[in-house]
Amino acid sequence: MDKKIILKHLEKMQTESKQRNFVQSVEFIVTFKGLDLKKPNSQIDVKANMPYATGKEKVTSILFAKTKSFAESVKGLFNEIVMDEEIPNIQKQQIAKILEYDVLMAEAGPTMLSVGKYLGQHLAPKGKMPVMVEQNPAKIKEILAASSTTIRITNKHNKIVPMIQVVIGKENSSLENLADNILTAYNALLAVLPQNRTNVRAIYVKKTMSKPVKFTEGI
Repeated sequence: MDKKIILKHLEKMQTESKQRNFVQSVEFIVTFKGLDLKKPNSQIDVKANMPYATGKEKVTSILFAKTKSFAESVKGLFNEIVMDEEIPNIQKQQIAKILEYDVLMAEAGPTMLSVGKYLGQHLAPKGKMPVMVEQNPAKIKEILAASSTTIRITNKHNKIVPMIQVVIGKENSSLENLADNILTAYNALLAVLPQNRTNVRAIYVKKTMSKPVKFTEGI
């Protein structure tokens, strides 16, 4: 897709949308065709690192750990740390809270297995299985820093749907930055579609409260 075409439609979105009393998010939407949603290769779920901030104000995170000294060394990096022996006793209301975290990590080894055994049926369908990490605080800091510009592109929600919809920035971001984020997200999506562009029905951009602007070219 040509960046000039993206900019053209972003400009149209800006012109046609009303001002609100809050800073709106900018959303990128792609609808699909020719996908058998029952087949695994039609179930899209990919993460992409955006070149510019998407407006995510603060990344929330949780760590599942077995080694107490490791948990102690990184406690300032996470909103919550759950020790391995606590995992089997996690209740439904706690699972709901866990699902709200942006980033989930689990110490490599038995803890990752415990998460899979006791929580996998709740986390996996939501694409929320933890990232397995070694006892390396510096690497964990890198993962958390990257998460602020990482988006998840998926058509898996409560059910598989023939579209994706992602936030790629805020309305006060520059159009150039928004266009670069859209281009990155679109290329990441095409890479996992079974028939690449052939599976794209339509593309839209919109603000939180605005009507979608449909791309008339460049698909």
